[in-house]
Amino acid sequence: MNFILRFVLTVAFVLSVGVQAKAGGVSDGGGGRAEQNISFAFMHLNRFIELCLQSETCKITAAEKNILQSIQKSLASEQKNTHPLVFKSGDSSFFRIDGDLKVAKTDFKIGSPVYFNVDMLYIKAADGKIVAMDIAEAVGILIHELAHHQGERDHSQLDLLAAKVRQAVQARIQHLDMGKYQSSIQVDVIDWNVSNEAATDTQLIISDALKTQNLSSLIRDQISCPFKGSTLSGYWLWNIHWNLGESFPSFDQQRLWKQPLRGRLNYYCKISSGETVEVAGNDMEISIYFSEAKDDLKNLEFSSKAPEVEVIDCLQNPGRCH
Repeated sequence: MNFILRFVLTVAFVLSVGVQAKAGGVSDGGGGRAEQNISFAFMHLNRFIELCLQSETCKITAAEKNILQSIQKSLASEQKNTHPLVFKSGDSSFFRIDGDLKVAKTDFKIGSPVYFNVDMLYIKAADGKIVAMDIAEAVGILIHELAHHQGERDHSQLDLLAAKVRQAVQARIQHLDMGKYQSSIQVDVIDWNVSNEAATDTQLIISDALKTQNLSSLIRDQISCPFKGSTLSGYWLWNIHWNLGESFPSFDQQRLWKQPLRGRLNYYCKISSGETVEVAGNDMEISIYFSEAKDDLKNLEFSSKAPEVEVIDCLQNPGRCH
């Protein structure tokens, strides 16, 4: 059976891209990569907490487990808040607590906004590149702040709990960029599954310097289970890497740069008997198109041309698989 599927994805889901907080300003939906990572972490915090609760390596105490479960119980209420996250810059005195400048602060009440210090969400690396707060770090900070909503006041203990959760999350994220000259192009692949039975979709998130695109639901829409009456219950992506040998620029008027992203794909189908069957032995390639920012190949950004995705059955086409 031929499982080669070829389709063009129209990127329909783009994480919130708003006006980034300027000096002295406040924004509910920051437009920078760090703000988008924080928003993503907040939207999926229940899943991130579950990764720690179900992990033997998280090594939380009974008291820490109670804190995490209390946060989980309150998340629905927290997320219904009109302004749960507020990004503020240019006001260091607002974020100074006991003489120390903090990256975030909140009150001791469920539903209180969590304020983020935009001036501390980005750091300058030794090579001069600006590095944004990543998803795992955002999860840790949210755990600390939302624990305050549960009445917890010991900052040292909450820092320790946040570090444990952050480490558990980092173990589930594969991160890569496009190398020294294109480090602004980044990919995060998040594996939610805590057992060998995949019940959820791997998250595949791609960012340029300005925007973040989540391609996960679009990939799901194009996977068809080969068994009659079966439904897709989840898929797993791993060993994601840039296929640099097949990247190329096109010197037409659009000045596009095609960059394939390659990886392995297994998906899981629930058949009529109720059993879940794994369909293994597939490769996936997403051809992503970038355009030159200001006619500079060292500064690529997403093109308006939609990604092209191909799912390849490696048993039928072994010569096309890596």
